[in-house]
Amino acid sequence: MALNSCLYLDKGGQIVQVSMDELAARSEGVICLSGGADGPVGRLLQSGHRARAEALMTRFAEIYGDRLYVEVQRHPGEGGLPEAERLTERGFVEMAYA
Repeated sequence: MALNSCLYLDKGGQIVQVSMDELAARSEGVICLSGGADGPVGRLLQSGHRARAEALMTRFAEIYGDRLYVEVQRHPGEGGLPEAERLTERGFVEMAYA
């Protein structure tokens, strides 16, 4: 509830988002999902920024420890995996086991 409150009460009409410092300050008892291909780590992987994706995942791991869950999703269609999932799967699996 504290994260939800900081989203809407402290932003004064700005774009609603939570900073890493806010996440860290309010992380007790909360789990973190990596967000899959369309999450922040996945978007970095899709755009070829592997080092930045790893740094962000490391920061999430520092904040959440064993409450961080890396999402690997597969939604096969007639053409196989969607492009976003194809571009992110290997990176997510490697980071999950690092």
